[in-house]
This record gives sequence, C-alpha cells and structure tokens, in this order.
Amino acid sequence: PATGVTTAAIHHPHELAIVDERGALTWERLHRRSNALAHSFAAMGIGPGDGVGIMCRNHRGFIEATLAAAKLGASALYLNTMFAGPQLAEVTRREGPKALVYDEEFGDLLSGVDDSIARIVAWCDGEVDGPTLEGLIEAGDESNHKPPPHKPKFVILTSGTTGTPKGAINTHGNVAFNARTYRDWIGLTPDDVRRYYIGPILNGG
Repeated sequence: PATGVTTAAIHHPHELAIVDERGALTWERLHRRSNALAHSFAAMGIGPGDGVGIMCRNHRGFIEATLAAAKLGASALYLNTMFAGPQLAEVTRREGPKALVYDEEFGDLLSGVDDSIARIVAWCDGEVDGPTLEGLIEAGDESNHKPPPHKPKFVILTSGTTGTPKGAINTHGNVAFNARTYRDWIGLTPDDVRRYYIGPILNGG
C-alpha cells in the first residue's frame, strides 16, 4: 500500500483517491497526510516490527493508519468492529500492538485493553480526550520516509468460530504477488492494476 499510494501520488497527484463523509482527498494529499501520520507515529515510539491495531469504519482514517504503519515497516492489525470488549482485550493482549487506532464509537470497549497500548481516536464528532488521528496528521512532517528496514505486514483475524480470533499474517510480498497474479490472469495493464486493484484496496474495497 505505501508503494502504491506513493506511485499514484507521483503519476496521478490530482486524481481522487478517497471520498468519504469529510470530503475528498487526492493521491498527493493522501500520500502527504500518511507521511505526516507516520512521522507522528514514529515520535510516539512506533517503528519497524511494531503493531498498530486498527478498529475503524470505512473512512480515510482506516486507510491513513494502514499507510502510515506501512511507511514505518510496522504491522497493521485489523480489528473486527463487531468485537465485544472481552474479545478486544484478549486479541490485543495476544497480538501485542503498540498503539490502537479506533473510532470514538468503540471507546467503551477499551476498558479491558492494557494501559500500555497507546490510544488514538480516528473518527470523532467533537472534542475527545487524548490524541486524534487528525491532530497527529496536522502536527506531523509531510516529508517522505526512507524505505523501512522491515517490510510491513498486515494481520487479518480469523473468524473465531473455534475460540478467540487469531491473527493471520499477510506479508508485503503476498500482497504484491497477488496483485501480479491477478494482472496476469486477466490481462490487465499496470494502469488497470492501479485503478481496479490497488485503488479499491486503499479505499477499503
């Protein structure tokens, strides 16, 4: 995802990348905002190999948190928005993220989450206590990052039908391989892959 959005920002800077309830972001703005968020994450002590839990609805915050983690070589841990409090506490205890990015509506579920995990509110309708994603973006440096020493990983949880959901790691290489395979199978050009594969993934599809 970090490579995809950076490439799109270079070649198609003014095309729309995201449209949500807060408006539209071009590829260039998405790239720069995720740069800024990554710098702020780094200032919080998040770095290569660390985990960032993401418990968000389908909006820019989900995408920006994913990109920022990837730009640092950190892992994005995608948390089910249907979790109950005990499930969230157990999964975060087992997976060990360094920070948790969540929408305000899920705040009541965090009572059992270890206090050592930093809390960052992604979507809120008013003032909240503690850091917000938008505040970290506004405070961050928009400059580009050097490639991290570790490739990012993306952790998707199992359904939990036989117990507490467990993390299944999808590596950067898996994502790239799947994109190339998809292109080869149906004869897409690189621009088609960007438009129909990378774009929808970054937009939560």
